[in-house]
Amino acid sequence: MPRQSAASIAFGPVDGMRPHIVPPAGMSKEARKVFVGLVAANPPQHFAPSDAPLIAGYAEVICQAEAAASAIAREGAVLADGTVNPWINIQRGALRTMTVLAHRLRLSPSARSSARTTGRGAERHLPMSYYDQMKAEGAS
Repeated sequence: MPRQSAASIAFGPVDGMRPHIVPPAGMSKEARKVFVGLVAANPPQHFAPSDAPLIAGYAEVICQAEAAASAIAREGAVLADGTVNPWINIQRGALRTMTVLAHRLRLSPSARSSARTTGRGAERHLPMSYYDQMKAEGAS
């Protein structure tokens, strides 16, 4: 492999787009898959490289919630001795953490929109009249 010049290393991609971030080392195989899928599903500029640990935590929590859901499906919500399955508390905690992290990472619809832009968008959107709806559907 030829040696790279210092100038080529110092500059980012030519198209100006930030490359997708990569998962940190030490993640489980399942969480790594979630991480890559999440990052690939968003534009490269959505996440900064410093978001990697937060996204990794989000991916791990998703895997915990899935493991808890499968254990509850397998064992039932109430165990044979009549006690509540402990996986329910694990699932509840994972879902709560997922909600907080999704908001922080701007993955939920409410986190992606602000009151200003939502209000402006609603002002520009005029509801379609009944006759225009009928035309759009192809009915006569």
